Amino acid sequence: MAPNYKKLTHKLKRLHWSFLLLAFIYTLLGQAYIFILMDKQDEYAYYLNLAGRQRMLSQQIQLQAEKAIYKQTSTKELQSLADSQVAFDAALNILIQPNALSLFDSQYFPIVERLYFGEINGINAQVHRYFLAIEAIESPEVKVSIDELQLLHTALLKNLELAVSLVEQQAQTRASDIKLSILLYLLGFFLLLWLSIRKGIQPMEKSIQLALHGGFLNNETNHKNLQKVEYANRLKSELLARATHALRVGLNGVDGMLSLIERQPSDVKPLLKKAKVSSSHMLSIIDSLSNYAELTRQKAHIHPTTVHLNEFFADLCRNYQALASAKDIQFNIDIAPTVPICIAIDEKMLRNVFEPLIANAVRYTEVGNVQLHLGYVDEDNELVAQIHDSGIGISEEQLKSIKQNNIVEKGFNASDNSIGIGLLIVNRAIELMNAHIEITSRLGQGTNVYITLPLVDKPKAYLPSSSQTQMIGKMSYAMISRDPLFIHYYQSVFNSLHSDIAVFTSLSDYTTQDSYSVVLVDLAAVETDAKLEQMRGQYLCFNAALDQPKYPNLARFTDTEQLLQHIVEQMPIASIRTSWPGKRVLVAEDNEINQEVISSLLEGFQLDVQVASNGLTAADTVFKMNFDLILMDIQMPILDGIEATRKIRETGSQVPIVALTAHTYRTDEKLCFDVGMNGFVSKPIQPDKLVKVLSRFLS
Repeated sequence: MAPNYKKLTHKLKRLHWSFLLLAFIYTLLGQAYIFILMDKQDEYAYYLNLAGRQRMLSQQIQLQAEKAIYKQTSTKELQSLADSQVAFDAALNILIQPNALSLFDSQYFPIVERLYFGEINGINAQVHRYFLAIEAIESPEVKVSIDELQLLHTALLKNLELAVSLVEQQAQTRASDIKLSILLYLLGFFLLLWLSIRKGIQPMEKSIQLALHGGFLNNETNHKNLQKVEYANRLKSELLARATHALRVGLNGVDGMLSLIERQPSDVKPLLKKAKVSSSHMLSIIDSLSNYAELTRQKAHIHPTTVHLNEFFADLCRNYQALASAKDIQFNIDIAPTVPICIAIDEKMLRNVFEPLIANAVRYTEVGNVQLHLGYVDEDNELVAQIHDSGIGISEEQLKSIKQNNIVEKGFNASDNSIGIGLLIVNRAIELMNAHIEITSRLGQGTNVYITLPLVDKPKAYLPSSSQTQMIGKMSYAMISRDPLFIHYYQSVFNSLHSDIAVFTSLSDYTTQDSYSVVLVDLAAVETDAKLEQMRGQYLCFNAALDQPKYPNLARFTDTEQLLQHIVEQMPIASIRTSWPGKRVLVAEDNEINQEVISSLLEGFQLDVQVASNGLTAADTVFKMNFDLILMDIQMPILDGIEATRKIRETGSQVPIVALTAHTYRTDEKLCFDVGMNGFVSKPIQPDKLVKVLSRFLS
């Protein structure tokens, strides 16, 4: 006898709300924990900024003291020198307080204590000697030379730099204290996940199967039972969609925190890596179920966005290239020169098409190769692709099943660790995008998959200004890489700039006699650092790990604006104009010392300088006056530099805006360009880099 459908519906709803509650609790706990960590990091950031301010104050004091030695200072400037010393002492007193020193653990505390309190070379002692020398400037009995003053300042500045470095190192290593609690969190999560599946989903699955079976046995009420079965199936699909979403929320938190711990040195690192592999595999299964549930809904539709094609396939294929290498098979990518670097398409649907097909090609190929070819048909605005593998192939019977959407993935069995719905997802995504797929194969001879994807809009090429084209044309370019996605991307970028770039597949093929102005180096193609060091000053590296700061590091796929910024920094000073009379520059900076330093530098280039002390004032000033360039500090009160730039761009103003930032993180750089900035200068500002940026936007 079939079970009570009303009771079954009630159980399904209760199970659904239970999943939502579990997801909410885990999300709440994870967010609370992250909030605590971020609060601690704010404290480190405060002391880091304070230590950095001391470094800048020391430079300001040195500049004022040197003027005093030459008797070029007024009474007002002498008072400013005294005020700077008072500010320096105030910051130093905060940094040596017990609550500041307590932030350092046993590894760093002795070093910091010696750094500040050493009798001879401690910062306190150095400051005392330095300030005594400055006081002696006004004394007629004692003569202080600039060399003596500079020697004292250099020693002090070196220790101030070390203090900044120690605060940064302590902030980076503090995260290791949370490992045990995260492991307990992980254990609890997987226990709850197992209980949910064992006590909730599996019994409910049996009830639904019983409902299906019982409904068809009752011939007298077949029509009513059919309606009830359809209703139960709809509930099951809805439950599947919501349950996978709820599970993914908690699992994403675990996966993210495991990634944090994985970067810390620890004896549990191998175990954490295994746990991360397991959680990633579970997440991929949940994603497949979620994708299938979403794609089979009647309301499923596409959402076209701008997709960076090279970066998309680089990210998509990375893991499968590693898997192919482990199996000792070739994974090759071939991309035609006509393929645009950006297309308008639904990125999620694009992934739903290619990921299962590439995964199958690698999984079922043991000898030979896997080949991905990408092309573009301009007349029809279509992206075309071919995926070839020399694997086990597909029988004629299986090919018929694929065409009829009655699919079980080829060769599927329990040992594959898959759930057999990849090709169902591919076919549904192809249908929603009005695309076309054709599969040809012979058993034992491999498989070919042909895909045609219509694009929404014609890709728009980047149009450089005449000044940019002229500047780029003064230099010659080369790149060293064997990655076809990188080569295609940078050839396309330089083509849009009306410039050529020579390509070398390895560092050994490149010779320093070829005298290129700028060389883009893919570190994956570098066999040794020795030859790379010979090129220092003319190369820019990409595809580099974040722990390789010795290399001038670009994002893997640097956009045109960012690339122009880095190229300008490589230009020799001798070829750059260094005065711009009549040009007006707005400096948005809240720190008075920075205002004075930057204004002095700019006025030395014969520029008309206007200063704004916060982002709101800067935006209002731009609305009232015309400027040739804006130098925008990122961190300001009332309105920060990011929001001020966004406000200026909303009015349609195209005045060049250059970010002033104390950080050099790639994420900060990307954020600046995303809101409409045109370049960036890192603090402390170096005159040679500043003049290159000015030349780019004012010449």
